[in-house]
Amino acid sequence: MKSLRSLLIILSILVFSCQKDTNEVSYSVSPVTIEGQSMLKINMSAKADIDGETAFLFLNNSWGEENLHNTIHSVKTIRCHFRSNY
Repeated sequence: MKSLRSLLIILSILVFSCQKDTNEVSYSVSPVTIEGQSMLKINMSAKADIDGETAFLFLNNSWGEENLHNTIHSVKTIRCHFRSNY
């Protein structure tokens, strides 16, 4: 459970520190149980830059926690296309 709290803290810091005035990042965090293990489900969305790219930094070792990449499972990226009316 300590790793889940650390993951949530790190993700929050990353989201807020990576934001620029022109970019919006939204996310929701909800607890889930998968195969008897407590986990966090995190849904994130962000606007891409002019080149259509968005980058997130997730460190493997931070704040005294190690192997944080081992806490990530089932990552899915969804590319949304839409036409602006401007």
